[in-house]
Parts: sequence; C-alpha cells; structure tokens
Amino acid sequence: METINLCKIENGGQFPKEENLEKIANALQVEIKDLFTFTKELNKEKLLTNIQLLLDNSDEKTLKLTYKVINAIVN
Repeated sequence: METINLCKIENGGQFPKEENLEKIANALQVEIKDLFTFTKELNKEKLLTNIQLLLDNSDEKTLKLTYKVINAIVN
C-alpha cells in the first residue's frame, strides 16, 4: 500500500479495499473488526503499559517494524 493511500485512509478521504483491510489487520496481528472497535482514551501510563505488553509478545520482525513506524511518527 502506498503512503499516499494510507494518508487518505487516515484522513477519511478514502476507504481501504477489503484485501487491504485484511493486510492491515494481519500486519497489526488483530482481527479486522478490531480496526473498527474504539475504546475510551487511556492515560499515558496505561498506554505505555499496554504497548509494553504487546511488545513483550512480539517476535523480532514485528519489533523492527514497530520501531520503524514509531520512529517515522515521532521524527
């Protein structure tokens, strides 16, 4: 998926195709329905705890991808 398409999806200007939804869900290791399930906002401490739990159960490939995504977002 191209970056431009991802930006359009994030901004609500485009909806991903079904096969791309599946790819996104697989990459995030969640079910497709989880992409549309929103929970209340968590405070920073709870967010960090939840992130750490997810990372603790991830393989090296997932950790590297996660690092790249986070690094791209914060820099």
